[in-house]
Amino acid sequence: MRGALDLPFDDIGEQQLKNIQRPVRAYRINLQNKRATSRPPSALPDKPSIAVLPFLNLSDDPEQEYFADGMVDEIITSLCRIGWLIVASRTSTFAFKGHSTDIRDIARKLNVRYVLEGSVRKAGDRVRIIGQLIDVASGAHLWAGRVEGKMNDLFELQDRVTESVIGAIEPKLQFAEIERAKRKRAENMDAYDYYLRTLPASHRPTLKYRR
Repeated sequence: MRGALDLPFDDIGEQQLKNIQRPVRAYRINLQNKRATSRPPSALPDKPSIAVLPFLNLSDDPEQEYFADGMVDEIITSLCRIGWLIVASRTSTFAFKGHSTDIRDIARKLNVRYVLEGSVRKAGDRVRIIGQLIDVASGAHLWAGRVEGKMNDLFELQDRVTESVIGAIEPKLQFAEIERAKRKRAENMDAYDYYLRTLPASHRPTLKYRR
């Protein structure tokens, strides 16, 4: 069984077993050592991170699935342009499409702090996109909104929706990160002490440099 199972074994030597004349070498599964050597859960990255889940197609027409997927692609592409933000790849997020999975489990598997989810509903030539931004740690909704438009120009509508969503959630993410930093305890108290000492100087007016 050694090598076939991912378990630690302890050699306890030869043992005399009932109805067996010769001693048999025995091994014991060390479950305590297994718990000690098990891989710890992955920590969140230092930079803020987000995953855009596949939008639900709430239209009667199942062929509108492509429009919902296209909206997610546009939003992911735009979020990737924000230099301070880590964005989960489309391949990773679309692995959860069609599955009813707890959003906290999804965030843990994708290793992200924030999740953007939404839905698309089409009726006639009009479409409504609803989105909501969630802070996974607290479960709070940082933003929720909707955008409506006509399907006359599909690409123009996708661009407008993307701009609206990005314009709304980017400042929300920045504010959430600032609040997170305020709540975080200082790990190096000496560095924190120096930081407090420099605060008055940062607000003190200085003379202009003159030649």
